Amino acid sequence: MRHAQRRSASRSVEDRCAACLRPSGLHDGGAARAGSDPYPERAAPHLFLRRLSRQRFSRGRRARRPRRGRGNRAPTGDVVNSCLYTGWVRHRRHHPRVHDFRYRLFLAYLDLDELDHLGRTVAPISVNRWNLWSFFDRDHLDGRPGATSGKVRRLLARHGIALDGGTIALLTQCRVLGYVFNPISLYYCHDAGGALAAVVAEVDNTFGERHLYLLDGRRAAAGSATARFRCTKEMHVSPFLAMDCTYDFELAPIGDRLSVVIVQHERGRRVLDARLRGRRRPLTTRTVADALLRYPFVTLKTITAIHVEAARLYLKGIPFLSHPGETAARRRQRALLAAGEGRREHAPAGSSAGGPGRP
Repeated sequence: MRHAQRRSASRSVEDRCAACLRPSGLHDGGAARAGSDPYPERAAPHLFLRRLSRQRFSRGRRARRPRRGRGNRAPTGDVVNSCLYTGWVRHRRHHPRVHDFRYRLFLAYLDLDELDHLGRTVAPISVNRWNLWSFFDRDHLDGRPGATSGKVRRLLARHGIALDGGTIALLTQCRVLGYVFNPISLYYCHDAGGALAAVVAEVDNTFGERHLYLLDGRRAAAGSATARFRCTKEMHVSPFLAMDCTYDFELAPIGDRLSVVIVQHERGRRVLDARLRGRRRPLTTRTVADALLRYPFVTLKTITAIHVEAARLYLKGIPFLSHPGETAARRRQRALLAAGEGRREHAPAGSSAGGPGRP
């Protein structure tokens, strides 16, 4: 069942959200699938949690299903695409001082069409209401209520990207005990054949700002499974990094292992790289409970680590840069959002050949 909302309001939100995005340059990429482990290893019964895991899940046989919106139960009653990734994130600063840190964490990879089913069948999870581990639509995109899946599909359609019944999966942190801060969330958008049609990178900073970057899979070149694209930095994120920078993204196909690499260059010089690695686990009551027991304050740790590492950088003598205010692109984006205009904007010529695109 879809969330009830007025049509006029929905169209206004969609148009404003569509105006946030511009296609960025894509170097190359290939067919990537939101994979699932066909033969998950059966864990030994947990002494305390064994009675919680009542729901049976498939061994990876993908159900054929018609095109559907969020809120409909999968025909088999099974979770097909959604999973957890447990692993670590590492940041390495190269200039003007070397600085390195690494933290363990777990992330959700959520098929947005499975959200409501997950909320009914996996005990620690709720959708749009409080729980130990909860997903809220208003934590993403335009920050307003309304099914995230529908917003992304309509947003892509306004940029000429049709999924034709394919899947959208969100790599993110969910709220733990009601709190979350996501420096970056990634929407992996696959067409009906499983090919990567687009990726939307949703970046948040500690100043309450958000910016969206679009990777258009139609610009992909055959020959590499890893999708690579470059975009111009459009939003202030860290007081120790200048605005005159570009981002290089490397996204490996989703599967048993997760790999995301983001490299930041300042005037052609490599200044920072961030790496995210993870191992896939099925998304069940047992695995979510286990992750929460292992990392009970993972979302609080994220925001704490940001400030702790900032203090360390300051003590190392790295220059502190004040918030420069909105860039021209940010001002244009904010004006379009305020006006509710949904005009389509294009990447500059040559961006697909490696030049910086402007998302």
